[in-house]
Amino acid sequence: MTAIQSLVGIGEIQAVQGDATFICIGLGSCIGLFVSDAQTGVNAMAHFMLPKAFDKSASDRPAKFADTGFIALIEMVERLGGDRTRLKAVLAGGAHVLQSRIVNSQLEFGVRNTRMVKEMLEEYGIEVLAEETGGTKGRTLTVDTAVGKATIRSAGEPERILYRFK
Repeated sequence: MTAIQSLVGIGEIQAVQGDATFICIGLGSCIGLFVSDAQTGVNAMAHFMLPKAFDKSASDRPAKFADTGFIALIEMVERLGGDRTRLKAVLAGGAHVLQSRIVNSQLEFGVRNTRMVKEMLEEYGIEVLAEETGGTKGRTLTVDTAVGKATIRSAGEPERILYRFK
């Protein structure tokens, strides 16, 4: 049986029980977060655009925001039979891709996105197996659970292994 292939767009969450290939393209300041419960085979990925929901717009697309999207991701995993206490994570993105002469920490979405996701992971006690965040280049994160590896490709560079699960 062929594994499911899921392209996870901005503000989306994909979750399955069983093997799948998850792909997050265009991770500039966005964060791609993959979580897995190896015992039940529940795997999920989210593509967060902004760190925090600032109004009721999060109810339409909670995964657009790291704070509300993280909770929605955990809920999807649990609905499929996963257990949050067994989750392991891989994350990528959080780059500073907007070049500006004005240095303003409020505009550093990559740093703020990374910080929010890491705070949520710590709060839920989820171990991070691998991460590649920061820098100035966009990335693509691919996780193939059938093969057991997470790969990363930065703009203008070849794909490389970020983590091997098996």
